[in-house]
Amino acid sequence: MHMQVMAYFTISAVAVAMEAAMIGKYGSQQFQWMKTCHLYKRFCAQAGGAVACAVAASLNMVGVSLVSAFNLFRLYGSGKGRK
Repeated sequence: MHMQVMAYFTISAVAVAMEAAMIGKYGSQQFQWMKTCHLYKRFCAQAGGAVACAVAASLNMVGVSLVSAFNLFRLYGSGKGRK
């Protein structure tokens, strides 16, 4: 259960970071936010690498959570754990 919650938190944090990175790269005309990646190229490259690492980490977290849930239901599923 805790692994799933942590996986969901990680995925939501990655989504927020990705949205912030996209606003930095492309700007937002509706909110009159300008692009900043042409001014801070090195920072944007590092932020892109960080978001890529975060996506990989969240996918690994989801995989570990799925394996954990599978093992839990394999051991205690179908009435084996009940007396």
